[in-house]
Amino acid sequence: MFSSIFAIAEEMPVTIKTSVDKSKITIGDKFNYNVSIEAKKGITVKLPDIPATLASFEIKDYRIDGPKK
Repeated sequence: MFSSIFAIAEEMPVTIKTSVDKSKITIGDKFNYNVSIEAKKGITVKLPDIPATLASFEIKDYRIDGPKK
């Protein structure tokens, strides 16, 4: 069963991983939310307008790092 799940995952052209640096967040807390996107060669990933999609949050800072090999 597990081998078939891993086989399917290896065939996916894009992998998205997310993480948060805190296990509990309350109003006013600062936290880091990271999104890592891996795509197979030849695939272009287009990200949404980050501030617009998180309009209900007050965003102090964000950055998008360029592609890494």
